[in-house]
Amino acid sequence: MIKRLLVLVPLAIGCRTTGAARLADAASGDCRQGVSADSCAYYDCLEAKLRCGDDGYPKGFGARYCARFLGLCDGRLSSANARRWVRGTAQCLQQTLADLESSNPSCPVVTAVAFDSHPFCYTSGAAAITGVSFCTLNPFEWNQIRGCISFADTFSGRGLKQVASTAARCSLFFASSLFLDESGAAVEPDAATTRVIDDMTPAQRQARAKEFAEFARSIDPAAAP
Repeated sequence: MIKRLLVLVPLAIGCRTTGAARLADAASGDCRQGVSADSCAYYDCLEAKLRCGDDGYPKGFGARYCARFLGLCDGRLSSANARRWVRGTAQCLQQTLADLESSNPSCPVVTAVAFDSHPFCYTSGAAAITGVSFCTLNPFEWNQIRGCISFADTFSGRGLKQVASTAARCSLFFASSLFLDESGAAVEPDAATTRVIDDMTPAQRQARAKEFAEFARSIDPAAAP
């Protein structure tokens, strides 16, 4: 599991920078100043630096879905909590790749690390930045998020599997207040999820765990906890 302190950066407007600025940042070997909860410029810089192409993660998934989600999926993400979750997730996903930059990663490494970071960023990472975890959203909001990911896009199937994996983890949070990470160690929920769990009765927790499990199975049967 990726562990880091995530720091809010100043508001940046829009999901594009000028081509000259992107190339200048890429030429300097450091795109990290572009990391933001409100902008997609980081992916433009990373693509200019690595040149992974249309099928690479920076352009084929990162920039595409960053723009789609920060654009609130053409208004479909209507709740305040869902919008806060989007901002926290956007910054966390960018920060993950920014932390990787100094090692001069290959495009396949960027893809692998980026997708591996999704469950963390959807839960603890987003919560650390904006106080909203995927696990604290409601079923209506989960389906809004699911609807933002199109099978027609590059990497979309893999992206949906990460959403399913996250939902399965949330199910275990509510069922047992912990889950096992990739190494088999027990991991507690993030603080935002813990607060929600503490305010629920055991029956309410089990009901929410079942909802998450069913949502995970509806996307990927293999993701069930």
